[in-house]
Amino acid sequence: HPCASSQVIISSPTTEFLIVPKQIILFELIFFKMELFAVSENLRRVSSAPKDQGNNSSNAAGHKKGQEQPARFALVEVEVKDIVTEKTLCVLNRVPTTTTTRELKKLFEREFPAFYVERQSFHLDKKAKALPNKDCLSSHGLTNECLLYFKDLGPQSTWKTVFLCEYNCMILVYSFFFLLRYIRGDSVSDEENAEISNEVNEEIFVKSADDFACVAAMIAHTFHYLRRIMEVCFLHKFSGSTYAVRNIPKICVFHGMMTAWMAFIINHTQYYPPRNLQVLLASFFFLIAEVGSLSIHFQLKNNFKNRSIQNPSWNPFTWLYTRVSCPNYTYELLTWISFILMTNCGVVIILTFLKFVQLSIWARTKHLNLLSQFPNYPNNRAALIPYLF
Repeated sequence: HPCASSQVIISSPTTEFLIVPKQIILFELIFFKMELFAVSENLRRVSSAPKDQGNNSSNAAGHKKGQEQPARFALVEVEVKDIVTEKTLCVLNRVPTTTTTRELKKLFEREFPAFYVERQSFHLDKKAKALPNKDCLSSHGLTNECLLYFKDLGPQSTWKTVFLCEYNCMILVYSFFFLLRYIRGDSVSDEENAEISNEVNEEIFVKSADDFACVAAMIAHTFHYLRRIMEVCFLHKFSGSTYAVRNIPKICVFHGMMTAWMAFIINHTQYYPPRNLQVLLASFFFLIAEVGSLSIHFQLKNNFKNRSIQNPSWNPFTWLYTRVSCPNYTYELLTWISFILMTNCGVVIILTFLKFVQLSIWARTKHLNLLSQFPNYPNNRAALIPYLF
């Protein structure tokens, strides 16, 4: 029969024979497969839902934070070599590329406790500059292969210790040459000084009858550096930077030699002191400069946390802020100019000129920083000298 091929006879318990077309069976099979696929798809979605939800929440949190914390970072191996011998010291594993140089130094300190953070210096190559502590590895392109060179800076000291050693050295050196004036005991007369000067074996340092200028210079010099020692101990705020211990003797020797040169001339028997009136006037200006410098440092200490434009206070010695950006440097220069008038010493003139050059560089740098930091900074202020520079 022509329709026999399109029909199927199925027997069941209730009916003896059931004739069903083949098209209906085919549709039923397709529908059954679709239901199985839907069920399996739902099961897959349910099993992967917590992971996707966690990823979505982390992405949302990262989107809210913006650029504060990078959403992704790589882990690298940092190989550290000695900058002199090029010998591999260690390999730091699984270091994030967002690690800063200071954090890297702490990791290196765990491997070598003798090299504390302030003693370390890392370089990209042997001739490159040291990496700043705030820079991260990725900022220098260290994302795949990371090779750094380590340099030992030697034992380090705080700047407070450096300044204390320097100032005490100058006080001791000047005091030594001043005390040599008293090796002959009591004061002698002008006639005795004249006789001593004619002798072959002349004493270089002898206490003269008129040593008012020498005593005033000794008091002024000692008072100046005692004030600076007091400021270092109680007023100054130092950064976390350090200084190599091996360079401290070099600084002390240099400043000690310059002080010895000055003290040798002022306390020599052939030294011709200025008149007492000139010494008194110079001492008056010297005292004004010292009090002014101390007042400025007190104000800087009190306004250290404000980070704002410094303005004059009720203290008249701070009124210099209306004309200069660094009045403490101006008072320091006035101190040494007063010391020139107090001693009439050419060596003091040379030292004052050197200090003027250094103070000018510091004041100019600080003045430019203030101009760039504060758009409304007063334009009538000079760097060091009012109306001039």
